[in-house]
Amino acid sequence: MPHRIEALRRVPCESRVRACDLARDGGLLIWTDDACNLNYLNLDGDGNAKSFPLEEEVDHLLCLSNNSVLVGTISRDAHCISEKGEILWRINAAGGIEQLVGTIDRTRFLAIDGMRAAILFESDGNEICRHTGRQYILSAIRPDGGAFALADDTGVVELVSSTGKIITTKQPRSSEGDRITAMTFRPDGVLVIASECNGLTDSETPQIALDCISNNGEHLHTVEIDSNASVLFGTTQGILVGMENGDVEEHKIGKTEPIIWAKTGYEVKDVRPHDDDIIVGSWFHLRRYLSPMEEAWSIEHPGLIDRVSSDSGGRMIAISGDNRNDYTRIDRIDLYNPDSQRFEIEDDDALLIDDQDLFGGAVGGNIGTDLTDALENTENATNEDFEEIEDLLTEEEMEIYRTNQASEDDLDDLLSELEKDVDSEHGNISQNEGIEDLIEGIIDDDSFSSLPPIADAGQDRVIDVDEDGTAMVTLDGRSSQCSDGEIESWEWRDSAGLPIGDTSALKVRLRPGTHQFTLSVLSSKGMASSDSVTVQIKGEQESDDSFDVLLK
Repeated sequence: MPHRIEALRRVPCESRVRACDLARDGGLLIWTDDACNLNYLNLDGDGNAKSFPLEEEVDHLLCLSNNSVLVGTISRDAHCISEKGEILWRINAAGGIEQLVGTIDRTRFLAIDGMRAAILFESDGNEICRHTGRQYILSAIRPDGGAFALADDTGVVELVSSTGKIITTKQPRSSEGDRITAMTFRPDGVLVIASECNGLTDSETPQIALDCISNNGEHLHTVEIDSNASVLFGTTQGILVGMENGDVEEHKIGKTEPIIWAKTGYEVKDVRPHDDDIIVGSWFHLRRYLSPMEEAWSIEHPGLIDRVSSDSGGRMIAISGDNRNDYTRIDRIDLYNPDSQRFEIEDDDALLIDDQDLFGGAVGGNIGTDLTDALENTENATNEDFEEIEDLLTEEEMEIYRTNQASEDDLDDLLSELEKDVDSEHGNISQNEGIEDLIEGIIDDDSFSSLPPIADAGQDRVIDVDEDGTAMVTLDGRSSQCSDGEIESWEWRDSAGLPIGDTSALKVRLRPGTHQFTLSVLSSKGMASSDSVTVQIKGEQESDDSFDVLLK
């Protein structure tokens, strides 16, 4: 039977979470949101979170050792903010921060800015080196901060020392270029690169592979894998690989065959070791595996898991995500101790028990808390409550309820009858399951098997102009999801319907006015979906949609 663990805490957020992190000692939770706030929550106390306004939206943040926060804004720079909300120092960057990574001890950091320059700097804001020359889109920093890796949009990877000297350059395997999907360093300093060839390859060249590069730039070996890697985690024994097809593999040093830890069925967003086990974030779930294919527990978050962070010992984990639905969005960060006592549940639906945000604290045959409150407090009942209760009670019982003449015993009897009615409805559903199974058998599954992708063009925004009278904006569709296959193509169009870009994200410089852009995505199964975003640029001399595409 499946198992679950209880949440240590569920932290409600005022709007969609854009980035979050835990302090190394687990005493502080920090996050940014769509409301342009930086939020601090002291986990050692019982108080509420304190918030400070940000200059603009922040998609990258890291908590430093003194509880200050390093943030990367979407169109300006990176800067450090104290616990009191004061800006301590800034890193000069152009066009926002596209990537931000740091060493485990949070002493050195690597950022890629909007003009694709790489900046290495220390926790006091001292810039160590600045590296340019290519359109860098992905980065990784060695655990000791003595080197870093940069990948461009053609699949070229540079291994660079902290002085800015290029140690080695890895060229794409394909003449048409490679797509670098993930990079990381192992604790021993070996660089691991996951890539996919854009063009067709011969029998000697793997289409999708992991490459290992030593500290001095020597190519150690190449390992073919079955699916693109979405996340990598380096260990003392090798590398953990989370894949777009939902599989998790461990490739150990000196071993030829991988260990299959999990098959989740959905793209893996996070994978990390925990003692001798591993923890995997995929779809709406976070799971712990005791051994390959042996699940210890599973927990469910109301949103698609986008971010997983932990303290330095991994004894507290924070998860956040978004269900991509404006009508049912639940903005929340959940905190767990992976070593909490686990307990059995009857089925996967029981993962949601006691989640007030989802089902009012009740699932199965129990009555939701809203309906119970309406029964116990007539003055709190809405017209919809009366209609719902009237469907379940007799005329005599409704008269007692309407006149508020019910005693505690009467209320207990009414609640008991309601629960019986709900259980009876569930029994009728069970009797019909055989008919439903027969209908499903008649329908050709293949004709209904393909699910469309979920296009996500981002949140509507209002932005002030810069000194030059324009504003640089990132159109970001990287939160788009595809649970059935992969997203094969992206297309951005302006309000006139003209195409302006074919990548998941691109930068545009906008003049004052209101601008609308539409993102369309196409899956490998031929299914498509679209989403639009509106950007209002505040400033003088507002005009109609007028912009320049800066960078794809």
